[in-house]
This record gives sequence, structure tokens and C-alpha cells, in this order.
Amino acid sequence: MTILPPSLLSRFRGAVLGSFLGEAVGISLSRGLATGSSAFRSSSLYPSGEPHQSEATHEASTWVKLQHQLLQQLIASAAMSATPARQPILLQLPADANSHTSLLAELALMTLPVALLYHDQPQQMHFYLEQAITAAALSVNVSPVAVIGARVVGQCLSLMLRQRFETTQLIPQLLRDLDWESAHLPQPFPPPQAVLVEQLAQVQDWLTERIHPPLSQLAAALVCRSEVPPALDPAPIALALFSFLSTPEAFAVTVRRAAQLGVQSRITASLAGALGGAYSGLAGIPLPWRRIGAGSLEAELMQSADELLAVWAGANQPSQWLQQPLALTVVAAPRAIRHH
Repeated sequence: MTILPPSLLSRFRGAVLGSFLGEAVGISLSRGLATGSSAFRSSSLYPSGEPHQSEATHEASTWVKLQHQLLQQLIASAAMSATPARQPILLQLPADANSHTSLLAELALMTLPVALLYHDQPQQMHFYLEQAITAAALSVNVSPVAVIGARVVGQCLSLMLRQRFETTQLIPQLLRDLDWESAHLPQPFPPPQAVLVEQLAQVQDWLTERIHPPLSQLAAALVCRSEVPPALDPAPIALALFSFLSTPEAFAVTVRRAAQLGVQSRITASLAGALGGAYSGLAGIPLPWRRIGAGSLEAELMQSADELLAVWAGANQPSQWLQQPLALTVVAAPRAIRHH
């Protein structure tokens, strides 16, 4: 029996909700290490099948809120232009954006809607990511090389949504598509990019050899070297990819692993959740997690994902388009529907 892949709608929803829930798990488990309690603590999800109902619905961080604002910006641009891709993408960063955490990884998380909207046009996607992130990074005195995290995550999502990759070969394919193979690397190579390529190569070695070091050793092997400032630390990108590619079809395991690595858990788990959600679709996200992590916010997140898909499909009034009967049932990834 042939198992159909998730629909494009399900993948959009999975990526948006997965990012939100991944952050919730990252924060919950980080706090749980200190308190001994977490709503997402069980390695088998929940022994009784239910989460702790006393836990409050997760309140998104500034960065996930900025991601949602960008998503709304892209949806609104559709009503102003027949070609929303031509509209400038403006990223509003917090004043302390270059402190404490990896801005490189935060920008990859924030620009997730751009990757989804232009997934079938990789060149356009990279152009707009570069344009938006360069301006945003310079506004907070960070090198424009911060775009490399968003480019990796964006290309991964593009391949996934177009059904153009095998999980075991994703990293080599990413390096080829981004022209980051050793024979093509510029000299001198920018330190954050060089470190990220090295980290991705290490992740691929672990996956190829089916080696799964203890989480503490794994994280230590990918810690950022001193020549890269904290704002440009690419480790959360590599660790999110490792977490996802180790168990691509198990969303809960993927996100918990990313959170338990202990390296900027909130960002790493959120990125892993976005990748896992896009791969498995909405159906791959456990219902108890959706209930406890998103709660009443789930409907709003799903509506935004639906409207973003409508914009991708060409609707300049996405909310009205979605009210049409069967509006989303006729949408698929480009060239994904074939005659047999």
C-alpha cells in the first residue's frame, strides 16, 4: 500500500505550529532541569497519554512573535500587489538582538514564513532572505553573514516541500545546492560559514555511521569556536538538523532531543520543531502537545498558515479565498501531482 505524503497545507501548518511548540518544549525542559518538572518530560511522551493540565499554554518569545508578525506582513502584502514577492521584506529586530543568543539562528527562525512562501522558487527565496537579513543585521551592528543560518533552513524546507530529498542525503544536498562544497569555498572563508560547514560535516558523519553520542558529548563536539562571536554561533542550526535527521518521522523525539542538548534549547528546539512539522505535517504532531503547548492559540496559528498558503497559491485576498468551497483541496506542491 502506498502511503501518501502530507499535503502542502499540512506541511505549512506543521512548520508553523511545530516552530511554536518546539520553543515551548525547549523552554519547558530547560526549566524542568532545574525544577524537576516539565509538561513534556516523559521519554514516551506521556505515560498516561495526557499532559499536565495545570501547565499554562506557552507564551511565545519575542522572536516567535516577530516570526508571526513577518508572516502577517507577507499576507498583507498580497492585498497591495499582484506580485507580493516584489515587496520589500522588513525585519524589525529588538534592540538587544545581538546579545546572549545566536542572532544567526534567531533570524533563521524568524524568517521561516519567507522560506515557506518561496519554497518553490529557491533563487527568489535566497534573494529575499539575503536582502532582508543583511539590512536587519547591519541595523544591530552584526555582520550580514548572519544570513547563512536562514539559507540552510530555507533550502532544507524548500527541498522538503518540493519532495526533492532523502533524509540520509539532505546535508550533502544542502552543501551542493548552496555551493558550499570544499572545491567552491571562497578563500578566506568567513569563520561562521566555515564553522557551520564543519559542523554539518560532523553531523553527516554521525548519521552515516549511525553513531549517537551521549547528548552532552554531542553538544560539546559542536560548540562554537572562539573566533566566532556569540551572535553568529551556528551551533543551533547544526544541532536542530541532527535532531531532525536522526528521527525525521518522530516529531516528539526530534524536539525533545533538540531541547535536551542544552545548547540554546529554545532556539534549537524551535528550529527542530519547524523541520519536523514540515516533514511530517500537522498529523505528525502529537495531539496532547498541541493542546498543552498551543491551546486556544492553535486556531490563530493554523489560520495564518492557511492564509500564507493562499498567498503562495496566488490569492491576493487570502482570507476571502479560503472561504470558497474546496479552496485548499486543489493545492499541491509544484509537479507533485503526476499522471500514472
